[in-house]
Amino acid sequence: EREEEIKRCRIRGHQQKKLYEEADRKWEEEMEERLQRKALEDAEKPKLSKKAKQKARQAAKNCNKASTKPVKTEEEEVDAAAEAEEERLHKQKQAEVKARAEEEARREREHEVERKKLEAAEAKRLQEEEQAKEQAKTQRLKALLQKVESS
Repeated sequence: EREEEIKRCRIRGHQQKKLYEEADRKWEEEMEERLQRKALEDAEKPKLSKKAKQKARQAAKNCNKASTKPVKTEEEEVDAAAEAEEERLHKQKQAEVKARAEEEARREREHEVERKKLEAAEAKRLQEEEQAKEQAKTQRLKALLQKVESS
């Protein structure tokens, strides 16, 4: 009996282990899917710097503070609300576009500075190389002159 009980426990243990492994595998697959979806969503969103995001929020905040005139009818109220929302969205979009443009300009300036540094380093390297060649040439000429003078 004891051996059969041990055997049944082992079988249950193996079954439980399989269930846990299956659950772990499913969880890992779900996590991979979530990460891929998040990566795709992040890739679709435009990358804005902290400063650009702050400006966009500030523009949206300023837009919300704009006062609206009291209206008399519900229809006019709905129209005014829709118009205010439209204006707010427009201003927010403008702020985002401006922030993106500023961010792009900043990146271009940084790229230009980096390019100039590389060009300067390359020019310096070429100049040093040229000087080294000249020195080697001069040394050879001096050596030849000494040989000629000594002979």
